[in-house]
Amino acid sequence: GGGGNDNLFGSPGSDRLYGNLGEDFVTAGSGNDTVTAGQDNDGVLGGGGNDLLSGNLGNDRLYGDDNDDILYGNAGIDYIEGGNGNDVAFGGKDNDAITGGVGDDILLGELGNDCVQGYAGIDILYGNSGSDTLWGEIGNDILYGGQGENWLHGGGESDILQGDRGNDTLTGSDGGDRFDFRRGDGSDTITDFQHGLDIIGLTEGLTFEALAIVQVGNDTQIGINGGLLVTLMGVSANTLSIDDFALV
Repeated sequence: GGGGNDNLFGSPGSDRLYGNLGEDFVTAGSGNDTVTAGQDNDGVLGGGGNDLLSGNLGNDRLYGDDNDDILYGNAGIDYIEGGNGNDVAFGGKDNDAITGGVGDDILLGELGNDCVQGYAGIDILYGNSGSDTLWGEIGNDILYGGQGENWLHGGGESDILQGDRGNDTLTGSDGGDRFDFRRGDGSDTITDFQHGLDIIGLTEGLTFEALAIVQVGNDTQIGINGGLLVTLMGVSANTLSIDDFALV
């Protein structure tokens, strides 16, 4: 593109397209294309093929469309949608919204307070830095909160949720879910733990015998070495047994 607001279209082959200055919209075409958005608020549509799509300095919109794409939001408040196919998406520096679409996707919020949604397929979601919101949606998904105070929602089927650092809120929703914890994690809250269906996963040498399980009001608190590891909302401590835990 030039210095204005341009519409760029790729050929059926494998193209390299650059938005440059102005608010551009770039359509990559049917080949395996490489597209860089430019310095302003741009839109990028991957089209057919396995594409590499990158935002730049502005608040960009990236759409992977069909096949297996790699998408980078970079700077700016970006909207990223993988579309069909098994995609990998990186939010970048600011507060981004990422949707995987159909397929088995890997989605990383990176810096900022991001909203990351897997949608259909078996997806892996990382919040990384910031206070993020992660939705697994349909499929057996894996969700990692990262740093900050995050909200993780598994969605349909059986998911694995790990809040990681920070004080996180975890909701498994439908299916038998696993909530993983280790020493040094923040103090998390599970909103819908179901005895006999869900599992608390103990990782990196954490054992059931090392846990302190107590009733506090209507909730159960599980601690380690005098610190609070997780609160199970609406769960009676006397219903829990070693069968509700697993070494993973």
